[in-house]
Amino acid sequence: EEFADFHPQCKLVSLDACYNGSFHLDESIQEGYLFGEGNGTLVVMGNSVNVLQNKWVSHFIGLVGLGARVGNMSKYGAFLEAHVFGDPTFAFTPGADCGFDINKALLDNSTSFWKKQLDNPYPAIQIVAMDKLAESGEDCSGLILERFKTSKSGIVRLAALEELKKYHNDDYVKALELALSDAHEMTQRFAVIQTGKCGDPRLAAPLVRTALTNLLPERVEYELSSALQLMDSTLVMNAFDSIYPTMGCYRNDPVLYRQKREWFHRRCTDMVSRIEASMFDLEQDRYDWIMDMRTTRNNPYHILVPRELEYLANPADEEYQTVLWEALGWYNLSYQAPVIATAAKKVADDERFPEKVRQEALKTYNRTK
Repeated sequence: EEFADFHPQCKLVSLDACYNGSFHLDESIQEGYLFGEGNGTLVVMGNSVNVLQNKWVSHFIGLVGLGARVGNMSKYGAFLEAHVFGDPTFAFTPGADCGFDINKALLDNSTSFWKKQLDNPYPAIQIVAMDKLAESGEDCSGLILERFKTSKSGIVRLAALEELKKYHNDDYVKALELALSDAHEMTQRFAVIQTGKCGDPRLAAPLVRTALTNLLPERVEYELSSALQLMDSTLVMNAFDSIYPTMGCYRNDPVLYRQKREWFHRRCTDMVSRIEASMFDLEQDRYDWIMDMRTTRNNPYHILVPRELEYLANPADEEYQTVLWEALGWYNLSYQAPVIATAAKKVADDERFPEKVRQEALKTYNRTK
């Protein structure tokens, strides 16, 4: 109805919100753009269901400005709920000369070509170059880390962090440490989230230092609260006691010191203590236990992994063990992932365990290896 007097002429529309591409319903916003009489829109990017937060849906949008076909661009930033409606072959006349035909170049998977493009003047080309290199099978994490360190572009640094996540190695941890103090809000926010998912002990002090920084963006502060609860509490509190005295803005206020320390202690002990108590209380209501364990999929309590694996090393309740293995499959970024993968493979190959447990352990092995 709203499109009766609204006739958009923009050729490409990107709708980063929930349900605006719900093609399975009688009406959706994308249809209004595409099929309204007198409209000039040719392509709409929309979502059929809820959109997950903290996703970078415009990751490769810069390629469109260099002449990439919309369908080509969307292949590099595909999310389950995202769809392209209209003509995926549509492309704008290139707004700048990147030195080659971008649509042909996207078919080229040679690392030699894309290594050269790391120095291309256009951020969009640097971003797709890092993606190509990360997917090549060759270890290019050192090159991507160097791009992170040297680029003045916030979106290039963010892209470098996202590509290093695929390697999940020391270069990734180094990038996370640097990104925790990045001036680009989204890069810093993603670094905070991923630090919690990673849990590497080397990141405890940098995370605490970031948390003690004044005037942080609101969304970064929110994610910091969540990330701290996933870190080793001993490391966090030791880092706090070491770093706090160096922060001049707090130094002479003992009341604020106590308040800050109590807040940090609560954040990194309260939830993990509750989950630990629930995890090993197998006499409680089964439904409540399962719900608690499922929360650990998005909240990996790394410090509990050794106890979990000890319980999972020998046959026990089939449902409990299946649920725990399924949750551990989400720990792909955890510094404990190699340990999880090794234990999962042993169980998957052990005929003492029920087939359902073995199959779930195999899935977890494939996700975390």
